[in-house]
Amino acid sequence: MELRDIEIFLTLAEELHFGRTAQRLRVTPARVSQAIKKRERRVGAPLFDRSPHHVALTPIGRQLHADPQTAFEQTAQDATNPRAESTVSTAASR
Repeated sequence: MELRDIEIFLTLAEELHFGRTAQRLRVTPARVSQAIKKRERRVGAPLFDRSPHHVALTPIGRQLHADPQTAFEQTAQDATNPRAESTVSTAASR
């Protein structure tokens, strides 16, 4: 996970709105969605419950938000294991 992805996750957890998160971070809503989906694939579980009119953190999302150290440890682990990243990217592009 890149630092920008962590920032996107933390901001979305605060805003609970994809559009406002994108506006606040000066990115597109699609970029916000991509970053969250990427994180969810790595974690193996949804971080947010989504509906057209509602966004809320799941219990796993709340845990990750409450313990930023976990996010940074995962980032360090991803950096030392670039193959895991490429496997996910390859699988996603198929």
